Amino acid sequence: TRGPTLMCLPHLAHLQTTFVGTRDRRTPIPQLLKKLHPTPAVCGLPLDAAVSKIHELEDFDRGFYAGPFGWFNATGGDFAVAIRSALIHNDNIHVYGGCGIVRQSDAESEYAETNLKMSTYTNLFHFSHAQATTHALPSLPNINAVHAFATIEELSRCGVQHFFLAPGSRSSPLAVAIVRSLRARYTVCHDERGAAFLALGYVRSRRAPAAVLTSSGTATANLFPAVVEAAQEALPMVVLTADRPPELRDSGANQAIDQVKMFGGYVRWFKDVPCPTDKVSVRNVLSDADYAYACAVGVMGGDPGPVHLNLMFREKLAPTEEEWSRSCIEGLQSWSKTSAPFTQFSRVAVDLESLDLSNVQLKSDLAALVHVLSKSHRGVIIAGDLRTPDDRHAVSRLAQLLRWPILPDATSGIRFGGLKSDAPVVSYVDQMLLANGFRRRVEEYDFALQFGARLVSKRLLALVSESDRTRFDSGVLARVLVHWDGVRHDQDFSYSHRFRASASSFVTVLENILRQEEVTVSESALFSLHEMSEGNDRFVRELLLEDGVVTEPIAARMVCEELPWYCDLFVSNSMPIRDINMFGPAALDRNLTILCNRGASGIDGILSTVIGFSIASRRRICLLTGDMSFLHDLNALHLLSSSEQPRAASAIPPLLIILINNRGGGIFQFLPIASHPDTLSPAFTSPHDADFPRIAAAFGLACESVPERAPPAALREALRSAMRCERHAVVEVRTHREENVGLHRRLGAAIAVEVERAMEEMFPHEE
Repeated sequence: TRGPTLMCLPHLAHLQTTFVGTRDRRTPIPQLLKKLHPTPAVCGLPLDAAVSKIHELEDFDRGFYAGPFGWFNATGGDFAVAIRSALIHNDNIHVYGGCGIVRQSDAESEYAETNLKMSTYTNLFHFSHAQATTHALPSLPNINAVHAFATIEELSRCGVQHFFLAPGSRSSPLAVAIVRSLRARYTVCHDERGAAFLALGYVRSRRAPAAVLTSSGTATANLFPAVVEAAQEALPMVVLTADRPPELRDSGANQAIDQVKMFGGYVRWFKDVPCPTDKVSVRNVLSDADYAYACAVGVMGGDPGPVHLNLMFREKLAPTEEEWSRSCIEGLQSWSKTSAPFTQFSRVAVDLESLDLSNVQLKSDLAALVHVLSKSHRGVIIAGDLRTPDDRHAVSRLAQLLRWPILPDATSGIRFGGLKSDAPVVSYVDQMLLANGFRRRVEEYDFALQFGARLVSKRLLALVSESDRTRFDSGVLARVLVHWDGVRHDQDFSYSHRFRASASSFVTVLENILRQEEVTVSESALFSLHEMSEGNDRFVRELLLEDGVVTEPIAARMVCEELPWYCDLFVSNSMPIRDINMFGPAALDRNLTILCNRGASGIDGILSTVIGFSIASRRRICLLTGDMSFLHDLNALHLLSSSEQPRAASAIPPLLIILINNRGGGIFQFLPIASHPDTLSPAFTSPHDADFPRIAAAFGLACESVPERAPPAALREALRSAMRCERHAVVEVRTHREENVGLHRRLGAAIAVEVERAMEEMFPHEE
């Protein structure tokens, strides 16, 4: 069994225990399912008596209520119980759900629980929202409330799935509209910077827009770091900032700063929205919201990203009664009776896979690329940040077709195996590039096909962005980048071809052309390099355990090994992501995708990003972070301790934080500034004596500390204990900054020697 674990859904949470077993082949699948269904939770005990009583009392068809849903084949199966279902007969829909009745059940609370469960279905039907909208607009207390309601309602209709709001007076109309909305889900965060990173994490998980709301003044400036990250990563985020009316600008009024275009070129669109007035139709408000959303998701051209609506409000800010003319909402009857946006923006797909290959320029570009590819003898595939499983499988499939090795980065989703394919992955390429012989051999590639622009490994980045143009005159046929956005991504000006497409669509097109044109591609002379990874994995594991004490590399590897299948891994920037890339295991028996804020690679807002991601995904998340990053975002711990968040949508599945504490900025020990000890500390390492167990306790979090030089078994047990814990928890791993530098250098030197030895065995007759 696995569990019980907390499975959080948009409206409620379940305790989930997974049972895994082997079926007796003499027992048919239907017979097995009959034994398992219906479960006591949806029927009762004893089973036969409960089923008989239900049939006696009910004279209607429940559809598939309590029925098995799933799949099976010759090797296995996976089934779940349908605890809610719908039965459609002609024009009638019957929806079924319920709650468990026990001897101590209270009728009122059970009825409330049933309604909550049924909201999974009832929220699918728009009539209640439309009827509420029809009655809501004319009945709103003042014109500020009208404009705020229209803004939030329209953004929700467009597809903004969650609002993260920081309390403030000037933003009151918008906050009230969110809280009273029938559509909007929201989370309240007392810290504006944290709220913005919560929205960022939510968007990163869902790939769908979320909004952040703040009051006026310096509150708005706190959004800047998350806006930059969203812009760099092309994540659709709607920024709503309240502002003072124009007559209070440049007047010395309290909390009145210049908020006009304050995020500069980091937003895809900005509008300074005038103060609400009943002299102007509310259609203007709806249109602004629609266009903002369209720009955020990239419908209007360009890449997705953040947009900024700066909304001015005069008093009255609270929802108190004040006369306003209903003429401003005339012409909105049709809008009120539907759940569709006022203006729906559309864009014809421009993904490479959907384009007509009769397009002359595209066909010419691809034909030229395939011609060069057919001449390659030393091709490699570089796997950078691949966003989806389809992308990862496509890259793996192409590598097997071409018989080219994959050089994977930590964020590729391929670095740690789990694809269940025979993909030729050189998992430890970041380490192996430390060996001169390996590096020289890989540098001899003649065709580098890179999927995903962002790379964690500096050594891999140096390999693919070699700026010495003379190499193009001495054997390099092509250096190709395939990335889904339109950003340049060419810091060393070295790519010969750049395609804007997802990896999966590009591979599909390339496969079709190779097949249709009957193009033959030679197996890469570098193909066999992937065979070194398995041996290198064993060597690294043994090397890490030689000293018999917990180190930062051991912690990075062990987190990957111990992570449950139902848990995602988010890794902070600086040393944690580098250690994961260097020392993470080569092959796991499950997919492991590393989540990371690599847009601007900052260490701020990491914990808030993870919480936002968790709210969106409803999955447990493990965060591997350093002490400085953790200190940056301590405010976010308040969200983990709060029991008064509104709406079940804000429930946060148990979060596990693995905190590497080397008492300062350890990464600076690796940089050239380390040779200047008079300035290294405190100006760069920022040493501290933070008591993290006490900090965790102050927020009601469980915390276990693994002391310096503890045996690895102590860390493994701490991780397993924390993962069994059904509450937010911190595992502090204490290490030593100076010792960590020496350890990394010793490990690097030993790995280089081992790789050189393996190279000599693999290529014995070459100098």
